Amino acid sequence: MSEAATPESVTIPAVPEQVRVARAFVAGVLGRSHPHAGVALLLASELANRVRAAGLGRPFVQLRRGNVA
Repeated sequence: MSEAATPESVTIPAVPEQVRVARAFVAGVLGRSHPHAGVALLLASELANRVRAAGLGRPFVQLRRGNVA
């Protein structure tokens, strides 16, 4: 997925089947060659899994493209 094809944000249900969507979004924003892509992909997976496990009333994860200082 190229950066141009990556949306500004993605909202996904916090269920295991959707973790790959979170990872694909992060990969599209950063690119797999980014020096911290592996860590970012792991964090996206963990975030989706933790929200699901917490049983929060709003079982969705929203990831947004942003600037990194």
